[in-house]
Amino acid sequence: MLPLVNLSGDVAQDPFADEMTDEVIAKLGQISALRVIGRATVMPFKRSTNAVPGIARQLSVDAVVQGTLKRERDKVQMAVQLFQGPTYRLLWSTNSESDLRDVFVLQNEVALAIASKMNVRVKPEEQARLASAPRINPEALDLYYRAKALGDGDANNQEAIRLYQSAVGISKDFAPAWGALGEAYIERVFQYEPELSKRWAGDARDAVLEALRLNPNLAEAYVLHGRLLWSPAKNFQHEAALELFHHALQLNSSSASALIWFGIVLAHTGFVDEAQPTEIDLMAVDPGAATRIEAYHLLFRMEYEKSLLFWPKIKPDLRSSALGSHWAWALFAAGRTNERGHCQTAKILG
Repeated sequence: MLPLVNLSGDVAQDPFADEMTDEVIAKLGQISALRVIGRATVMPFKRSTNAVPGIARQLSVDAVVQGTLKRERDKVQMAVQLFQGPTYRLLWSTNSESDLRDVFVLQNEVALAIASKMNVRVKPEEQARLASAPRINPEALDLYYRAKALGDGDANNQEAIRLYQSAVGISKDFAPAWGALGEAYIERVFQYEPELSKRWAGDARDAVLEALRLNPNLAEAYVLHGRLLWSPAKNFQHEAALELFHHALQLNSSSASALIWFGIVLAHTGFVDEAQPTEIDLMAVDPGAATRIEAYHLLFRMEYEKSLLFWPKIKPDLRSSALGSHWAWALFAAGRTNERGHCQTAKILG
């Protein structure tokens, strides 16, 4: 699915269109018969002038979804077209309008319609999960999308926490916002305030468990719970974390984050060969993230020189202090201790 084009006449609505794109991708990912390219890979095509057949070939997909989004106050109009990728033959189109409170229902309806026109089987449990969605307070939704649109950095993380807290304060049953708040807390654990990891890990746990209490089918919340269990604060509970990542993949087989962490923990615990299938699946939905997994796998196979070919290729927005420590490990093990310049930023080195 290519990024939805904002037709609202207000560039301030661009983040809304981007997050709606991300949400529909996530809903499509809940249909296991579909392999859905992740947001990180499709966002570079925003406002691209490339023809659909060329994009389809570049991404190795059978079909491409294009669409526009127009928001006027608390009304949303979404026009979506489904094309056969290689031929650009129109398979289906729709133009739907929804109250903002029912935007999650609209996303589910679009995902199910696309699956139907693709002639793929939707399992009964998948149909049930996408058959309904809670109504959402428009103000809380705006806060949530504003927070999701923020970039990396300590100040942005703190602002995201403030916005997510405001969202769940307005709408206490807003499960995705609780999950996103948990993720923002996790970033404080690993990136910005590791010296206060116990405090932030406790806040993250509470937020993630609240998200799962409200919505037991929220795949990303299981990934976040697994990340918490596989951390110094929780003594690296490998088996429990792997179970959570596996469950997340049962709910969304195209979840790049679940594939990333499943592969990393498997490789980190010595099961490098068992991690290979996740690397293959990740390459299909998020090639950029797959580079990171390949670097880790080569490191754990003790193929240090080969791994050093991959660390510099990892996209800056995927770099972290944990990644930097493994990059440094590879340099040290390869006897290249004079090459710290490869890890240039404080963000990478931690």
